[in-house]
Amino acid sequence: RDAVEQLRFVSRGGADPDQDKGVDGVALEAALARVEAFETFSTGHRPLLRIEDLQKRLAPGQQLILLAAGEPGSVAAVVSPNSIRMIDLADARTLGAAAGSVRAGLSRQDPMGQKALARRMQTLANLLAEAFDSSDQDTQILVLSDSMLEAIPVEILAGWDPAGPGVRRSIARWGIAAGGDWFAKLAGAAAREHPLVLIYDATGGPVGGARAGLPNAALEVADIAGLANAPPALKLEGVSAAAWLADARPRRVGVIHVAAHAVNHPLISSQSVLALAGDDPAAEVSLGTLRPAALGADLAVLSGCSTGISAQGDYRQGFAEAFIGAGAERVMATLWPVDDAASAAFMTEFYRFLWDPEVSTPEDALAQTKRLFATSGQWRDPYWWAGYQLWRGSLGAELSGQLAQQR
Repeated sequence: RDAVEQLRFVSRGGADPDQDKGVDGVALEAALARVEAFETFSTGHRPLLRIEDLQKRLAPGQQLILLAAGEPGSVAAVVSPNSIRMIDLADARTLGAAAGSVRAGLSRQDPMGQKALARRMQTLANLLAEAFDSSDQDTQILVLSDSMLEAIPVEILAGWDPAGPGVRRSIARWGIAAGGDWFAKLAGAAAREHPLVLIYDATGGPVGGARAGLPNAALEVADIAGLANAPPALKLEGVSAAAWLADARPRRVGVIHVAAHAVNHPLISSQSVLALAGDDPAAEVSLGTLRPAALGADLAVLSGCSTGISAQGDYRQGFAEAFIGAGAERVMATLWPVDDAASAAFMTEFYRFLWDPEVSTPEDALAQTKRLFATSGQWRDPYWWAGYQLWRGSLGAELSGQLAQQR
């Protein structure tokens, strides 16, 4: 809030001239655009919803687990059709330290350290055990967290058994899964400017370096476009893809898929970029150039490395947050660097489930893809599949506040 007020003060010409030297007008404009998008999103984008109202959406035998992590402590609400149970979790410092330890282990492939990683995961799972003691039911897990919980795959904390008979679990972050027939919604996307936009780095080349070629990106895009039930696709690469993303004209599309390097700036998030043709600066799109409502999409999928977090390690000011601010209803992104070949395989299966008429939401499609990978030989370790997460921007602040009041 202080930063917002400072930006407003400077933009209205109220700053002291001696203190205003060196202000970057372009950066200020980009920052103000982000503030404007956040305020519009926070106050006018969604209706208020009480926790009690959620009970009406649950069928007998279903439950919803709300996780809110922050200062000074953390809380879980286990919501069923007939009850709301509040559980105090660990204090913020303990939870944050445990989450950081788990994320550090999962964010690298470490076959020799899998036992140590399993112990760290169990430590954090023990902190949340009471919240999940009845999670053998159909469960939707909603994360309303600060950086403590956003940086780790919640299904691991839930003791998620991918082979569990008859158990359905889906994960959503910062919002409620909309439910309904997602496939029908997507099939009706003909009214949108483009039902499917595939953006990728086609430079290929050897693996290695911060912006190594992505030999599987073009294959990933081709496989997605060739799936059964896939809608007509607009394919863009390199400079043309960068121009399309940076266009400030408001658009409404079905799905935006980006297969390219994501490079987080260590200090200034607005200068983090999507690199759409290796090192070519003309094919870069910075987060500061994304405009509110310019990329209105039902779903944006960012399959590059660490697209779900910023350089500081949490969701705020990262690529997922930027695409939500630009109008995406949902964003699927990654919590750590992902392997090029594994990502191509994962995305193909995700879209196969997404366009299955029997799958109702992207949350369900992601859960089914993870179950498939977690039971396969080549990609079984959590490193390969646990980093893919879904974010939504609705109802997070309201529900988080209500959880705090009900404690």
